[in-house]
Amino acid sequence: MIDRTTSKGYRVLYDETFQPGDLITTYHSGYHRFIRYEYENRGESAPLVFYTKAYDSNGKRIKGKAVERCDAAFCRRASDRIHSELADLEKIKEKLLNILVEEKLNEPRSNTAD
Repeated sequence: MIDRTTSKGYRVLYDETFQPGDLITTYHSGYHRFIRYEYENRGESAPLVFYTKAYDSNGKRIKGKAVERCDAAFCRRASDRIHSELADLEKIKEKLLNILVEEKLNEPRSNTAD
């Protein structure tokens, strides 16, 4: 991870270890396949990252062909986000299970009137 301060005092933090084909998160929602970095004309900014969409934010596979780009400061390894999302979902699951127990809602009810 590169962590530096520009001459104007702005912090620039980005990962420059992505390899072509790595699954990453970006400024855009979902999960993307890394293509390359572009450093030209970026001055003190982080490089641009080029990528194609591979999955939407719910994990549905996308056959993304359009090449998109964003500042590398917005990009992280997808595994970090996925592990975080799974941990959040586990917490939600536990809370919902506790509601079922506390409210004695063990059996699902039919939507039809008796």
